[in-house]
Amino acid sequence: MSQDVVEELYARQVLVERVRRRMRDFGPLNTLVEGEENTDRMIMQAALAILDDFNSEPPSVGIFGISNFPSATLLEDGMIARLLESAAILYMRNELDYSHEGTTVRFNQAQTYLQKAAQLEQKYESKKARLKVGINMQQAVQATGGHHTSLILLYSPTWGVRNLTSHRFLA
Repeated sequence: MSQDVVEELYARQVLVERVRRRMRDFGPLNTLVEGEENTDRMIMQAALAILDDFNSEPPSVGIFGISNFPSATLLEDGMIARLLESAAILYMRNELDYSHEGTTVRFNQAQTYLQKAAQLEQKYESKKARLKVGINMQQAVQATGGHHTSLILLYSPTWGVRNLTSHRFLA
C-alpha cells in the first residue's frame, strides 16, 4: 500500500474521532439515543460532501482530500453542520407527541438541530470564502515569483487582511 493511501486512511480515522469528540457523540453520553447517533460511515459521507463543496466551488484553489485539507476546523464545522441537518430531517420524520390526562409532551429535537446546523453552515461558508481568497492570493504571488508584485497583502484566512507591506518594485 502506498504511503499516500496509508496517510489518507489514518487521516480519516483521526477525523472521525475528532468530529465524534466535538459532537460528544458517544453511547454513554446519549441519553435519548441508544449508542452513537452518527455512524462512522455517516461521518465520512459528511466529509465527502464538504470536500466536494470546497473543491468544486469557485475560485478553484486545488483539489484537497482529508489528509491535506487546509483547515481542520473548517472541515469539521462543515461536517457537523451536515450531520446535524441530517439528524434534524430524521427527527422531523419521527416527531412524537404524547398526551396523557391533559398533558402533552412533544419530543422534537429537529428545530434545535436545524438552528445549530444553520449557525455552523454560516460559519463554514464565511471561513471557506476567506480561506479560498487567502490561498488564491498566495498562489498568485507564488506564480509570479514575487517579481511583478509591488505590494503583497499579507492575508490571514482567520482575520482577513492584516498588514499591507511594500514588497519588490518593478525594475
